[in-house]
Amino acid sequence: MRELFALILLAASTTAFAQDNVSIDCAAFQKQPNGSYRVISPTTVKIGNSTMQLSNTTFGPHTLNIGGADLYEAISHKCPGTNT
Repeated sequence: MRELFALILLAASTTAFAQDNVSIDCAAFQKQPNGSYRVISPTTVKIGNSTMQLSNTTFGPHTLNIGGADLYEAISHKCPGTNT
């Protein structure tokens, strides 16, 4: 039981760390009616020590992983007002 709790705690702290160290240009993303995000202008995303250049793509949850974090979740957290 302790091991399960430790894994849950580790996962939660890793996600929180990744979301706190995120550099995202929210204006480069547009949320689509189906819930996915579309990159509407070329951009570079940085999460922790990892970077990724994106352009002309659409993605949903658990599709792109940067620095151990789900990009979809990072954008949802960092850019809650992203328009549809």
